[in-house]
Amino acid sequence: MPWHTADGVLFAGGALLAAASGWPLVAGLLAGCAMLCKQSFLLVPPAIVALVWVERGSWRRALRCALGWLAALAAVWLFLRAAGAWEAFSRMTTGQLDIREALDAGIYIYLRQNWLLPLLAVAPWLAARLFGKRALAWLFPAYVYLALLTVWYVREVMAKQGWIGYGTSWPTLFVLLGCMAALLPSVFLVRWLREPDAPSPRLRACVGLGAGLVAAWSVAISGGYKIPAFFATPLLFSVFVVHARLGGRVRPLAWAALAAGLIMFGAGYQYPYVFPERPMPRASLTHDAGSVYPRASGVLVDADMLGRLAELKELRAKYGPNYKTLPGFSLAYYLNGDAPVYGSDWLIDWEINGEVDRLYQELLDKNLTVFMERDQMDAERADAYERAGYGVPQRVRHNWRVVEETPHFVVFQPPLVPKPGDAEGEGPMK
Repeated sequence: MPWHTADGVLFAGGALLAAASGWPLVAGLLAGCAMLCKQSFLLVPPAIVALVWVERGSWRRALRCALGWLAALAAVWLFLRAAGAWEAFSRMTTGQLDIREALDAGIYIYLRQNWLLPLLAVAPWLAARLFGKRALAWLFPAYVYLALLTVWYVREVMAKQGWIGYGTSWPTLFVLLGCMAALLPSVFLVRWLREPDAPSPRLRACVGLGAGLVAAWSVAISGGYKIPAFFATPLLFSVFVVHARLGGRVRPLAWAALAAGLIMFGAGYQYPYVFPERPMPRASLTHDAGSVYPRASGVLVDADMLGRLAELKELRAKYGPNYKTLPGFSLAYYLNGDAPVYGSDWLIDWEINGEVDRLYQELLDKNLTVFMERDQMDAERADAYERAGYGVPQRVRHNWRVVEETPHFVVFQPPLVPKPGDAEGEGPMK
């Protein structure tokens, strides 16, 4: 079945590396693997083929790259056809994302960000230029922005007591600088630009950066835009490119970016990023989950999660292996040592490709007992997007019977089937 977004990042990144290293067949194979992740990675293989063509100036190498891409698709197609899983795979990798959402998640979201920090960051450098002076090194836009962003980010985290998946102005600056770098590729910091006999260095730089941005955009429109570390590498590289273009030194900026990132990451991860938000200060993570589940030994949790795990174990002992946790708790089968009895693990509508009816019917057909996490019973969606709804969990909540309640879980079982002879509108159906 389709791989996770992180796997798409891994394969797309490997394809970029192979293309730049002169391994066209490997680049094509890895690009094909990225394409098999989700529909959002469909543009990665042609971008990699274009990069190989322009980078090496050889249509034969580009053809080998394309053959590697098609070979990966053919191998997976043959395997899935033989296993009788092709129809399910194609259904799960296509049809969920429309062009409106692709533009919104991949482009428009950046334009809606707060532009105040980038504007403040550029102000000292612009003022120096206006008066015909050279700005001090530490007043270059990249340094000022890192300082402003770090202060703002830590302040927001401490005030809201929750982890912010992406800073207000990170996407704005990254996309802005990415566009600037595409327009100023003569400073693109890669070795082949300095080769005296390199054909069309400007074109090669644009295609190279463009292929990286295609991979970044593919991750963004699949939901990964909330986790900058997954997709920001080519855009962060653009910060260094533009900084060098303005006359700054790249190595000190790299150290400053690393320091700022560690501060923000450390502050942000004091409170996990979970939908719905469940504040969990690191200082409270003092209990070893292995005291309940040996398979989780060494994982530190707070008292609330330890109680949740203990209740899950008790419910499993009481109701047996024919159960499903909702809306998430995706490690439940693993922790209990059970073979999964249900076809999907994470029942967010976009993760199940909108197949709410089919997966809800599977719960009924298998007569599963549902352990619903109490603190998420009222959640109708995982975030602001309509397609991130909890369609299946909400149907269970409104239509199934409550058979038990614990501090952390509400236990549901399927509606009772009316017995023959019951009058219409009567009987035990709830």
